[in-house]
Amino acid sequence: ARPFAQLWKLNDATPTAQVLSLEARADVALSAAAFAPQEALLFTGRDDGPGQLWDLDQNQPLQELHGHVRRINAAHFTSDGASLITASDDHTVLEWDPITGEKRDGRELFHPRPVRALAITPDDRLAITTCADNKVRVWDRASSEVVAELPHGAQSVSSVAISPDGARAATVSHREGSGLEAEYQIHLWDLHTFQELGKSDAAHGWLDHAPRRSSVWQAIFSPDGDSLLAVGGRHARLFNLATRQQERSFGPQGAITHLAFAHDSDDRLVTAGADGTAKIWSVSEKRVVAKLEGVHAGRLTSAAFAPNDSQILTAGEDGQLVLWDIATAQPSTRIDTHGRVQSAEMSTDGARIITASNDGAATIWNASTGASEREFRDGNAPLNTAALSPDGALLIAGDANNIAHVWNAQTGELLRTLSGHTAEITAVGFSPDSSRILTAARDNLVKIWDLTGKELLTLRGHAMEVTSAAFTAEDDRLDVLTASRDGTAILWPAADSDAAKLPSEQNSRAGSVSARSELAATPSLNHSGR
Repeated sequence: ARPFAQLWKLNDATPTAQVLSLEARADVALSAAAFAPQEALLFTGRDDGPGQLWDLDQNQPLQELHGHVRRINAAHFTSDGASLITASDDHTVLEWDPITGEKRDGRELFHPRPVRALAITPDDRLAITTCADNKVRVWDRASSEVVAELPHGAQSVSSVAISPDGARAATVSHREGSGLEAEYQIHLWDLHTFQELGKSDAAHGWLDHAPRRSSVWQAIFSPDGDSLLAVGGRHARLFNLATRQQERSFGPQGAITHLAFAHDSDDRLVTAGADGTAKIWSVSEKRVVAKLEGVHAGRLTSAAFAPNDSQILTAGEDGQLVLWDIATAQPSTRIDTHGRVQSAEMSTDGARIITASNDGAATIWNASTGASEREFRDGNAPLNTAALSPDGALLIAGDANNIAHVWNAQTGELLRTLSGHTAEITAVGFSPDSSRILTAARDNLVKIWDLTGKELLTLRGHAMEVTSAAFTAEDDRLDVLTASRDGTAILWPAADSDAAKLPSEQNSRAGSVSARSELAATPSLNHSGR
């Protein structure tokens, strides 16, 4: 297939026309593109040198531009659309007449090495280029002469952008040999004095991202000139130019570690991400309606709606519990547990938060004040999961040593331990009437117990570890819903009937349970946070 450029509608992110590089070989790629101010004119550049002008109204090719002999890295039309400027790996910047497609002789900007990036001031007076010799040059376009250099030392510069008012430039640099992901800096420059603005210190630019361990390829000014968008890796981050603070981030959530539905609606769910963010989704609209970010420093292990559905509770490996106000997407309560939280859930009245931590503690927290009300321990084995019984009388936690521990939630007394699994516990829970206990583990099994610690039933059916399990009550019938790394969700019916007669996995309904049940079960692939 020949290379093509794809046009997209910005209002609904749907593709529109494709423009095809008609003369290109299948092994040649498009490497640059630019819209003319007239909007109906498009330029595309190829990685073997030629360029193409396109009539977007007719979706037809116009002139093909021959002048570069190596990859075209950047292209810009002047503000009046009368000129097209292109930069190439062949060490040159060329100027073209976009009507005739002819190269304008005498307007070349010659460089000693490949030209990586190009920007033009809004008044079309200056051109700024970055070169593989690590120099950033400011050119007077009328004379084709260098009028200034923006010093970056030994750092390689990957991009340059100019503010809408033409007063400032932003460059992105990184140190050779360290890699973009290891160390990069954003620099701001005054285009009247050609001096660097707002250096954080003598050795760093306006913003040093080495501590963030995230890559950046390009910096772009916002239309109002008040913010700077840093783009790189899987994310784009918007920074306030006055405060240098990150305002927003944009990007995929990465691995989903946990999800939960709202209590009053099948249309809203929340997902917890390995990138430290949580997202609230509209299921019917298939889109994110709110993003909860900027607080957690590491992977989230859980996210859930509060019982009144007005707040979201998130927990992370950074030891923080955060209650978010859904209306504002801002944190309302933050609790530092001083440990790695493996799971967190709220009591049915929303007054308390129950956590299981890697340091072996299960804790009940006051959701209003953030105070620890009671801590439960039985040894130092890491706890993966914990739950409070609906009547508030019992607390259960499952550990990495295959044991579930049951305490009196009011006094903290250890009542019993449940031994029977042969791998670490991944999920625990109580039936709605608090009379039955459920445990699931990495041994692929789910077990049901009575309050005396007697094992009533083992549910066998999953081929890999069970990642989540819960009692579900519907139409006066108590079922058990489980999910596993084997990719299946199983609904085990009639768990409230005589335990000895509970159906085996051969009689269970696997795979296609209700839409809500599938969504609730299958994404919890890492409930324990590992």
